[in-house]
Order: sequence, then C-alpha cells, then structure tokens
Amino acid sequence: MINLRILLVDDDANMLAIYRHILGNIENSGDPAAHAILLQNGSYRPGHAGETFALTEVNQGLDGVEAVARSLIDGHPYAVAFVDVRMPPGINGIETAKRIRELDDRIHIVIVTSCSDHYVDEVQALLKHDVILAQKPLTHDEILQLARNACHAWSKSMADQVLIGDLYAKKSQDEFGSIMERLMSLEMRERGLAERERALDNREPVIIIERLSEQSSEDWTSLVE
Repeated sequence: MINLRILLVDDDANMLAIYRHILGNIENSGDPAAHAILLQNGSYRPGHAGETFALTEVNQGLDGVEAVARSLIDGHPYAVAFVDVRMPPGINGIETAKRIRELDDRIHIVIVTSCSDHYVDEVQALLKHDVILAQKPLTHDEILQLARNACHAWSKSMADQVLIGDLYAKKSQDEFGSIMERLMSLEMRERGLAERERALDNREPVIIIERLSEQSSEDWTSLVE
C-alpha cells in the first residue's frame, strides 16, 4: 500500500494551482494561471495518468505544522511535504520544515526556493535525512518525480520496518520457546533427582535393620559359645 498523502505549503496561489494540476490526476485543472506558468517554462502537460495523490494545501508555515500534527493524531501521516522558503508574514520554510521534522521523523521534505540564501549542507544538517532542496521553477516532470519517489520511498521504509518488526517478533518467539524448553528440561531433571533422593531415603531403614540383624546374630553366637 503506497502512501500518496502530500502536504503543499506555499503562499503563492499560482504555485499551489500548479501542484494541483500536476499531482491532482486531472486532465484539466481549470486554472488559466497555472497553465500559463507551465507553458512559460515549457513543461505544460494535460495532467498525468498515474497515481491519485491526496493533496492538502496551506499557505502559511504554521498551518503546515498544524496539518502534520493533525495527520499524526488521525493516524494518516503525510509521505512528503513540499515547502516554500519565503512565506511572509509567518515563519519561513526552513523553520516550518524544522518543526515538521520534530513532529514526524518519517516524512520526506522538499524545500522549494527561488533564492540562493540557503544551501544543501545547511538544510541537510538541520533536517538530517529525507530532504531535497529544489530550485524554482520546477518542471512538470520534476514535481511529479519528486512526489512519486518520496511516496514510494516512505512506503518502502514503513514496509521494511514492519518486516523487521515481524522478524524480531519471530526471533523473540523462537528464543522464548528455546528458553521454555530448557526450563522444562531442568525441571524434569530436578524432578528426577528428587524422586531418586526419595527412593534412597526409603531404602535407608532397610539397610540399618539389615546391619542390626547381622550384628545381633554375631552377638548371639558369641553368647552361646
């Protein structure tokens, strides 16, 4: 099962329309502005015939952070967030991504920027993993590929974690079974030793009587002589 939930955080209505057109799996988004921008950078296409992404759009960083928090509470986390860098008057995209990462360590984050005041090393050091710094303008194929790759990578990571969990559970069950077998073996051994000791205890009076009987016979013989 592929998680196709995508969070879009951008204060530019035209950019949100472009995302909606490319990722919304529709033949015509009905947004002339989006079409014009895509035509301008040479990447216009009539939608796509692939996955049906579930899109959430917000235009401020704090709204994006709230959306991630709500998705975790609801048990429907996002696979990837596309986050613009500059979104006045609220917090910028870097701070937004940082807060999102603090809430959800699994989400993939695409930082989208038209300026060069942030660098890959800086962003990587801040967000640690599963982050891409993308420069505007993004083409149709770049947006679609980023979304697809992130969703599939998120889903594969979750599947791997489930598999590892199952392996650990099986290993634990096997180890538990081995321990129980050893305990049962020790218990049977102790039980056998206890029964053997009881048998020896039951024989002891007989041995004493036999010895006393032998001693009495010797004494009687000596008296007769």
